[in-house]
Amino acid sequence: MFYRKEIPIILIIKRTKVGTIDIDKVITPTIERMIIDLYSFITRKNLLISMEDLGEILINAIKTGEFNFTFVDRYIRWRNVELDFLMIFSTLSQKFPKIIPERYNKRYNTIKNNVNSLIGEVSM
Repeated sequence: MFYRKEIPIILIIKRTKVGTIDIDKVITPTIERMIIDLYSFITRKNLLISMEDLGEILINAIKTGEFNFTFVDRYIRWRNVELDFLMIFSTLSQKFPKIIPERYNKRYNTIKNNVNSLIGEVSM
């Protein structure tokens, strides 16, 4: 179980089957898609869910070692939250260096260095 708290469950009807699995003939979003969709709704559409709760779900999902970063890489681009998750995963890699792929740190550092080269030292 990724997260357990006595709060209502939110169901969001989606038109696409990308990032879904069939559980007892019910098309269900994967944990990766659910996290990205909720993050997008919280930040872009002001869905009233605590970021701390979503962060706890994300961390617990990552700790399982079964979090599908390959799917995440494609889906965050589609949802237009790539930079957000680049920063999230780069920060989490300090806490979970063996679980978070190194590519997030490399990409984050490349972007930071390019920005610094272009306009001077920027704290990100």
